[in-house]
Amino acid sequence: MRIKFRFFGVSISGGAGDEELEIAAGATIAEALAVLTSKYDVGFPLKQLLQFIMFVDSQPASPEQVLHDGEELIVMCKIEGG
Repeated sequence: MRIKFRFFGVSISGGAGDEELEIAAGATIAEALAVLTSKYDVGFPLKQLLQFIMFVDSQPASPEQVLHDGEELIVMCKIEGG
């Protein structure tokens, strides 16, 4: 299945920006991000990336959520400060 990734506050090297990747049917967000980090340097280790804010089709999501074909996964770096 194909998933579209969008990133906010995450710098990706190696030519990737908003990206569509093929992942296994029934994959979780964590598994999809593992595929992405194996292909591109996202500037963060997978363990840290899994702590970021995530949305699937504009709905809050967690790393354990199962993805479906054609969904959009948005990953946002947490912003702290005041």
